[in-house]
Amino acid sequence: MLQILLDYYEAARSVPSQFALPVLVFALVVTFALSFLMLGSKRRLQIEKDPPYSLQTRAIYQIPGTYSVMQPSEKRRVTIQNLYLNHRWDLEGIARLLDVDRAIVQDVLAKSGHLRRS
Repeated sequence: MLQILLDYYEAARSVPSQFALPVLVFALVVTFALSFLMLGSKRRLQIEKDPPYSLQTRAIYQIPGTYSVMQPSEKRRVTIQNLYLNHRWDLEGIARLLDVDRAIVQDVLAKSGHLRRS
């Protein structure tokens, strides 16, 4: 952006002195307007790419309040569902994190109805 301003300044120097300031001000306004529009379009694209959870096909998984007193196998099941549904982790990432086989992750998600078996 600095280079654009320097280019406008060089162009403004070739204009008669009484028009130099208005040309520079116009160039600044146009530059800031374009950057504002570009930021707005990036934000709109991100919103369209990542819709809120209410618009997604996946449901939000609520962690039970009794998590702290659950057995380790139940905690693993809840953790797998939470990572898959709420954090959008893939099966390999969950298996790596929990140091389990990918088939176990698939089985947990299939039994809970969040993943279809093929």
